[in-house]
Amino acid sequence: MTDPTPSSGPRPSDKWIPYYFFIFFGIMVLTLVPMCVIAVRTGTGVVTDHAYEKGVSYNQDIKAAGEQAALGWQTQISVNSTPQKTTSISFTLTDRDGRPVTDATAQLVLSRPTQAKMDQKADLKETSPGLYTATLSADAGVWDVDISATKDGHNFQASKRVQIQ
Repeated sequence: MTDPTPSSGPRPSDKWIPYYFFIFFGIMVLTLVPMCVIAVRTGTGVVTDHAYEKGVSYNQDIKAAGEQAALGWQTQISVNSTPQKTTSISFTLTDRDGRPVTDATAQLVLSRPTQAKMDQKADLKETSPGLYTATLSADAGVWDVDISATKDGHNFQASKRVQIQ
């Protein structure tokens, strides 16, 4: 008769146990290395540069927005583009009574929401009372127009997202 009790020695499959560890960690390395490469080559995940400093100055930003609202200045931003990639940006600035605000110093930043390397800055020139214009070269697509104007120590800011054809 045969003895039904198992033998106390090693089984033939036990010799593969060390290889199982090497195979497991090999699969881990083969999985994680491409993930690390992708993580390093893609975006940093930083939404705002200098977030701490901007957070600390938040109360000053609220105060400046209140001062701007008290001025009562109104604005209109218009964008005209040509097939030669020339874009003219016009900015009208009027006071609370509808009179043009003249002799202001105005700048604009034209930026792509997804491509920071395409950002452009320009000074706006007053072409008629209260009308400030600048001409830039811009590809077709979505752009953010950020304008700031200063007159007699008063600051005014306006933004608009535009589609350039």
